[in-house]
Amino acid sequence: GKTDIILKGTNGENLFVAECKAWHGKDLFHDAIEQLFGYLTWRDTKAALIFFVRNKKFSEVLEKIKQEATKSDYYIEFVGDTNETSLAFKFRHRDDADREVQIEFMAFAFPEE
Repeated sequence: GKTDIILKGTNGENLFVAECKAWHGKDLFHDAIEQLFGYLTWRDTKAALIFFVRNKKFSEVLEKIKQEATKSDYYIEFVGDTNETSLAFKFRHRDDADREVQIEFMAFAFPEE
């Protein structure tokens, strides 16, 4: 697989890595974190998971993201709300517990009609 969004520097190094997913609940949320970590190299310190949410109770999904992120094996700390629908967290790198990665969880509401 390939990552959905990747920005590279002039030397070909990753500057930013992001994965886009439709929100399907907490189990697939954790799968998305694993998938994102599978794309990150040791040098990658910033990444994002972007969720497209069809649920009508969007606020509940935002709260679920906040709760579930803390349950990850890689979780270090909640950095804060970047804005109403974007949450920043610090995680340990999957391949090196001494390396930190900041992951931004961004959610976009697309409720079903």
